Order: sequence, then structure tokens, then C-alpha cells
Amino acid sequence: GVVWGLVYVAVPAISGAFMERPVQLIPIPWVDFTQYTGYFLEATPIGFTLHLGPIFAGLLAPFWAVMGSFLGVVVHTIASPILYRHGFMPNWMMGMDTIQTHFVTGIDFWMSFGIGITFAVTVIGFYQVWMGVRMATTEKAAKRSWEPPPGRGDFRIWVCIAFFCVSSLYTIVVARVLFPHLISNTLLVFFFIFAFVYTPLISFVNARLDGLVGQNVSVPYIKEATIFLSGFKGIEIWFVDFGIDNYGASAERFRQIELTGTRFSSILKAEVFMVPLVLATSFMYWSYIWKLAPIPSDAYPYVQLMWPLRALQRSVWVTGTMRGEIETNEERRQVTWIPSNLPDGSWWYWRARASVDVDLEAKARTYGPWSKTDVFYTAFDNSDPPLHPRVSIPDQSIDLSEALDKGLPSAPEILGPVEGSRVDKPNPRMMIAEAFDQRGRKLVYQFEVDKVPSFDGSFLQSSDDLPILFDALKPKIIGVGFVVGISMFIFMSVFGLPILMVFGYIQSLTQIPHVLVTQIIGALLARFYFWKKYGKQEWRLYAAVLVVGFSVGMALVGMASVSIAMIQKSVSVLLF
Repeated sequence: GVVWGLVYVAVPAISGAFMERPVQLIPIPWVDFTQYTGYFLEATPIGFTLHLGPIFAGLLAPFWAVMGSFLGVVVHTIASPILYRHGFMPNWMMGMDTIQTHFVTGIDFWMSFGIGITFAVTVIGFYQVWMGVRMATTEKAAKRSWEPPPGRGDFRIWVCIAFFCVSSLYTIVVARVLFPHLISNTLLVFFFIFAFVYTPLISFVNARLDGLVGQNVSVPYIKEATIFLSGFKGIEIWFVDFGIDNYGASAERFRQIELTGTRFSSILKAEVFMVPLVLATSFMYWSYIWKLAPIPSDAYPYVQLMWPLRALQRSVWVTGTMRGEIETNEERRQVTWIPSNLPDGSWWYWRARASVDVDLEAKARTYGPWSKTDVFYTAFDNSDPPLHPRVSIPDQSIDLSEALDKGLPSAPEILGPVEGSRVDKPNPRMMIAEAFDQRGRKLVYQFEVDKVPSFDGSFLQSSDDLPILFDALKPKIIGVGFVVGISMFIFMSVFGLPILMVFGYIQSLTQIPHVLVTQIIGALLARFYFWKKYGKQEWRLYAAVLVVGFSVGMALVGMASVSIAMIQKSVSVLLF
């Protein structure tokens, strides 16, 4: 670990402190061939990591789980080019690297397929748990008692319940006080259900199942489903704590505390002492690290690659609630568009037009002329808007003759927000009067809003825009993934194959394959060499020591390297 850390960590860290760009003897985090192999393996990330960490992890990880991940990589490498050639991955383009390929192919196919597999594994997990509990209950149970073991320092039950209620209420109250416009009464009911019904129930079930059958269960995408069912518009709701937790794994830690003879009161004292200290020093430490070099930058190669991918993957869900809505009032013959969140303190230009192509997609429609362009100012604090540059608004004259000759509808009339008005919320109601059609046909409308009157800026928003999540979630592919997952479980159960391969396959759906390719090396070495030489159980003990030793060696070198870099960055060189 120390030797590898000197090559993999120390050289880039120390050289980056003295040079403009760090020196990498070994590419970090991987060697990428995707831009070259894309000519014959389309839409497939190809590469491998030279880090020894995955190999050591493969020495210790369950063999069939690693095999499932590796087979998943092989299957995806074969399937992705076939799917691309049949039009299932339209967003992939030649020349994309691993990060871009992994993201766009996930949007086109693998994300939906993975969700289907996840639901299948959830069903499988509940089935296995039910069978395990059924077998456990048939055995003669030992006499149970609610009395805790003596000398363990347990708190009274009512004290534990009181602390749980206070901590759960704290997050709900803070969310309600800080965001009164965000947390509706309906959402507040869900918060209480999650905090006081779902969390205790799922925690108790998982604690029992961990002891009975060694497995856990969960309900996937419960937070995402709640957000979408609430009908909330905007991104703020995604960063609010819903009180959804699973404390079942804590039972295992409690057992470890009991076996080591540690009192719960001692653990509490240690936490009370440690948490304030860690919080204070962490803020100091990370603020200092942040000032050493821009993040992301060449000084942090892993962050420079992975942060954009994680941001893109996160934004797929977060932007799912940013879709605008169109409302029609047939009695007043008015149409209203409510855009997604508009930033504060800006002038916004907007317009609208109509089309008779109701049954066609937005890109295929033929529209009539645009309405006049109006402008309004967003001031959420009700402050007076500044003077806007009226000269930048384009010509407001509308020529209807060409539209009437072609049988197109007229330009709609803007009703509000009127020119120069102020709006005090990020989702203003942009209202127009219905356009006139000579034949009285049903019309569909398109709105646009932007910070520039040319409507080609980076903040352009159209009523036809759909969040990328709507394109990523494909019900048919989700169904295919669910069927494949269930079929894999049935096939392996019938032929006596290890079910761990299914869980390993799920890992290949979410991770970059370059790491999984080298992990198989460690798994094969452990299975076909070390198991035979030392025995399975004895080798697992050795493997754990090897993995920990390797990690500690790299950590020591990393700490020393970062210390040198921090000292160098703290020194100011004077001219005399």
C-alpha cells in the first residue's frame, strides 16, 4: 500500500503543489479507449483502471457477486452496439468519452432497464425474506424477555422513544419554518407518515430480518414517487429531508457494542465529545483544502471526471419537477402558461403563438405568427424594478396576411404580465387571449420566455420543453427489465445457481465498467489459487488483512502527501 501510494498518490499530489499541472505516472482514475473503440463498439464505454484497489477488493468480495458484475459488463458491451444500431440509443454520438457515453446510454436505455431490475430484486428480496422468516418461525424459539442484559447501560424505552420523536419532529419543524411556501399541508402529512410510521416499521423489520435471515428489504424510489405525486413544481423540494430512514442496520452495531463489553452510555459520551469537534475541524480543514486549488481542476483528476457525471445524474431527477403547465379557460377563451422556476432580479421577455397541428409533436407543427413581445421583471421581495432597456425589444409589428393566406391561426393577444410589470414569484401566470382561426379548428399554443429579446439565450424556456426525466423513464423498457430480473431469479433457482450473481449484475448497471473489469482479476486469483492453497475460510481472514493493510498504506502516503502540499501552498515566496 505504501509503495503503490507513492506512485499513485504522492507523485501527483506533491508535483501538483510545485508545478502548474500534476504529474501522473499512472492515469487517474482510468485509461479510456471509448473515443477510439466507438467506431466499432458504438455506445459502449471501453477502458480499465490501473489502480490496484479493485483487485484487492476482488480478493475479498463474494466471488459470484463479482462474476455477476463482470458478466453484466460483457453483456452490456455486446448489447449496447446492437441497441444503438436498432435506434434505442439516439443521443449517443461518435467521439463521446466514458463519462458522456455512460450518461447518455443510461438516459436512452440502461436507466429504465436498471429501474425494472431494481423492482424485480425488491420483489425477490421480499420473497426471500418471507421464506426465511417462515422457516425461522417453524423452529422452536427460545424464551424471549424484554429485560435488557445487565451491565449494558441501556436507556429506558420511554427515553428512547422521546429522543426519537424529538429528532423526527426537529426535521419536520425546521422544514416547515424555513420553507412555509414549500411544505404544504399534504406534504406535511407525508412527512409525519414517513417519520413516525414508515421509518420505525422498516427499521424494526430490517433489524429482525438481519438477525433471522441476514437480509434487508426496502421500498425503492419512495421519496421520488412522493415528490411527483405531491404535484410540487421546482427543485427546492428535492433538498428537504423527508424523514425517511432505515435504522435496522444499527441493531448489528448494538450487538457489536454488547460483545465488546462497551456500555451505551459510553458510546453516547464519546459521540457528544466527538461530534462538535469533528464539525468544527472539518469546516476548517475542508475550507483550507478548497483554497489549495480550484475544484474541479487538474489538481483533482478524479473529481474533474466524476463530479460532472454525478451532477448530471442528480439533475435528471431534480429537474423532473420543473415542467411548465398550460391551462385553458374555454369560457373566457384564455390560455395560461405557468413556467418552471424563473430566477429573481431579472427582466424576462415572453411571447406566444398558435398551431392547428394538435396531434403532431411540437417539432413537426406549423405555427402562426408570434404575438408581440412583452417584458416583466421578477422581484420576489416586491422591490421596484429598474429601468429596462426598451430599445432592445424587437419590432412589434405583426404581419397577418401571410398567415391567413396559408390557413394558419392569428397571433394571440398578450393579457399579462404586461410590459414593465413586476412579478413576485418564480412561477408567474403568463396569460393570452386565444388566437383566431378561420375554420374554427382546435388550437395548441407555444410559449417562450428568455432573458434576451432574441430568444436564443441560455435561459430560454419553452412550453414544449420536457424534463429529461420524461425521456429517461420508458415504461416498456422498465417492464422488460422487471421481467428479465424475475426470469434470472427463476432460472438460477431452478438450476441451483448462486443468486448473488443477480445482485452483482445490478452493480454493473450503475457503476463505470472500468473498475469492474479489474475486480475480476482479484476474484479469480482468490477462487482458483488462494482458496486451494490456504482454504476458503482461512483465506478470507488473510484477504481482510491484506485489504486493510493496503488501504492503510495508501492512506498514510496520502496524508503525508497532502500535508506537504498544504505546507507548500501556505508558504509565500518573497523577492528578498
